[in-house]
Amino acid sequence: MTIIAYSAENAALPGGPAPRPLYAGTPESRALREEFLDQAGRINERIAVDAGIDPFAVQPFMNQLGRSLTRYDFPGDRVPDDAASWAAGTSVLFVDASGELFDAFGNRVLYTPGLVPAFNARAVERARRVRTALVRQGYRVDVDAVPVPEVSELVLPEVGEVVDRIVCLAVLIEVARAVWRGKTPDVAGLSDRFDLALVTLTDQEQRLFDAFSRGEGAPAVGAVLDQVAALETLAWCVGLVDVPGDRIGTAHPHPQNLVNPRGILSAKKLLDFGAEELYEAAGFRTLEEICDAHEYAATLDRLALSQREALADGLSVEGALLDEPQVATLRLRNLAFTWLTLPFASWDGLVERMNRLSD
Repeated sequence: MTIIAYSAENAALPGGPAPRPLYAGTPESRALREEFLDQAGRINERIAVDAGIDPFAVQPFMNQLGRSLTRYDFPGDRVPDDAASWAAGTSVLFVDASGELFDAFGNRVLYTPGLVPAFNARAVERARRVRTALVRQGYRVDVDAVPVPEVSELVLPEVGEVVDRIVCLAVLIEVARAVWRGKTPDVAGLSDRFDLALVTLTDQEQRLFDAFSRGEGAPAVGAVLDQVAALETLAWCVGLVDVPGDRIGTAHPHPQNLVNPRGILSAKKLLDFGAEELYEAAGFRTLEEICDAHEYAATLDRLALSQREALADGLSVEGALLDEPQVATLRLRNLAFTWLTLPFASWDGLVERMNRLSD
């Protein structure tokens, strides 16, 4: 009999059983990932039907579990006595043969009130630093919210996949811009120049692309044009554009600098480089920069959502209020970072979730 430890670390934790990665691209890895998803699904089902479980209290733990990248099989049917020291400073949860969820101290996560999830210590410190600065600037952010993943918890797509996504967004934005201006988009020319990337258009994007090609789809033009904020974020992540640190969140940032219309990325100028040069020039920035910018965007996006909910309920907002351009920028920037850092994330699914939360 074994008890399984799921770790959010991409690298092996020393002193334990052999690590078994969930995202290694091998048949074994895929099988382990399917087993993990089944276990997580059953835990979520239990949360939904068991009146003894507080779904709001355990949600941070489910977020923690969802980050799992590596599995360890410990002998026995209980959390090892030295599990807390083995997992110190990292994010680890245990699942036994019955599907019960435990933290590294052996506590039953779903039924023990007052538990606080143990996220990666460096991720927690980054979140504390970013949020403390924002509070000092007058923004009442949630200082206890779940931090974004740390460098050691990332499994990023291949750079070429990110460029594919960038090209798809840029082409769609350019076609939508032509429709907005009442012009006929150069669909044939764009398709010829970027054919390899455009085969990765999502289902929803393909429908929009086809509609714009016929001069239709006007109601969707605004939402597509707004995605330039996501385009800029991804292009920054792979070094295709530079964004000032005080705007992207890596050096002395301030929410007042989030939106700079004069400095916004032009999809056309990006496409003018051509496919070959874009793929050759792309390369990830340091993961520390990406994590810093992600935490900044995620923290402010969460604040924007809570402020909008308060205003919709007729309540006043404490602290500095984010305006609509800032909110729109944060939504798309956080979307881009989430897609980049969440393995096998669906762009359409993330867009749908973003729109649902914003309604």
